[in-house]
Amino acid sequence: MPTCVAAITLRTKMTLGDDHDAKGNVVKTNTLKTICVCLMFWASFHSLAWADEQHHFDALPQSVEAFSALQNTANTPEIGAALFVVAMLVVEQDEVLGEQLMVQSLTDANLTGDQLDTSMRDHLKRLERDPDIARSYVSGAKPDNGYRAPDEVGFTFKFSRNRYSVRSEIEVRVFVATSGAGTPRPVSLMRDSTGIWKVEEASSLFVGIYRPS
Repeated sequence: MPTCVAAITLRTKMTLGDDHDAKGNVVKTNTLKTICVCLMFWASFHSLAWADEQHHFDALPQSVEAFSALQNTANTPEIGAALFVVAMLVVEQDEVLGEQLMVQSLTDANLTGDQLDTSMRDHLKRLERDPDIARSYVSGAKPDNGYRAPDEVGFTFKFSRNRYSVRSEIEVRVFVATSGAGTPRPVSLMRDSTGIWKVEEASSLFVGIYRPS
């Protein structure tokens, strides 16, 4: 919205500074067109920013190579966030592989060299103690079924945004739906130089959840 406001303001000032001659009506018409175009762009932009999105995986990756193939498709923040949750889920099956996938899903701000930094390692320990946290983000996994969706369902994750989600062209915050809390949880992502979205901040994903029935 700030971009459009700036354009409208600039155009209005230019109109007020013009001579009020026979060409005045033409200038005012162009100004109105500029305002309309900006408003249409703003409406379209925010419609996209607030659109809900979901991503499905038939199975969890069993290797770094399989995960890398999926990550090559991470051309939206939501896919980047989904892959991070996938890495969290893998931790329950294989702690070593899960940690490797988490490392691959994160920006350098969360790493010390090629390892998780101290803060993220603490999150990993919490996840190892309570794997239900990761499962709570899978559609169909609920407290009353022990956070276990039927195996044939696969893994579906749902996301949403709000008016403040898009911070810049390379930084976006999305919200992951969870059955373990009353509201979806935020994840901030950054787009790297190759166009892949990686997690910049995800501490909320490791917060406690409702106890299973």
